[in-house]
Amino acid sequence: MTDNDNRIQFPPGLVDFPDIVGITGQAHDNFPAAGQQPRYDWMRVFLIGLLSLQSSNTPPTQFRFGTLWCSKVTKTINVWNGTGWVSLQDFIQVANDNAGNPITLTQTLAAMQAQLASITPRMTFSGLSVNNNVVVIPVPNEVQTALGSNSFGLVPIVYLNGALVDPRKSQFEPGCPAKILLTGGVKLNKNDRFTVIVERFDVAVVTDVVAS
Repeated sequence: MTDNDNRIQFPPGLVDFPDIVGITGQAHDNFPAAGQQPRYDWMRVFLIGLLSLQSSNTPPTQFRFGTLWCSKVTKTINVWNGTGWVSLQDFIQVANDNAGNPITLTQTLAAMQAQLASITPRMTFSGLSVNNNVVVIPVPNEVQTALGSNSFGLVPIVYLNGALVDPRKSQFEPGCPAKILLTGGVKLNKNDRFTVIVERFDVAVVTDVVAS
């Protein structure tokens, strides 16, 4: 099928519909029929359909590539892409990936929602150790609620008596954001003060970086 030109245009001569607009085999190809005058009531139907994006419970019978249709069943706006009706957000392309494949609005929104879901409010709390050799810091209920059940990527940064503890030596107990475990010989002794700041890290290097 040739690539048809569906722009609204008014050439000075008669419009060559078969060559310029193209023939689809649908009823609008022959409107008005030979020897027939355009009907005003049909034009009213056309204008109402245009204004309402042909809103209906079932798909339109007259359409071309790019035709919009508002489904009254799903309350969505759809587009005829040449082979079927697809959601408008699946039709809109906002960018291309590194391989040149189109990225749709649906894919973009899904990626944004995933990123937003990974954003956790910054949390902090402080306290005092009442015993020696303490290696577990309890997490307050307010912080547990904010953390939810997913603490993946979140690191409890601990300050002991104002000094930063190596972040590799403090972690949430696996599967339990109610406790922070101190490792690598880090301990709280009686009257030690601590402050915890919960941060999300996308990259955490576990080996020492050598500077020379």
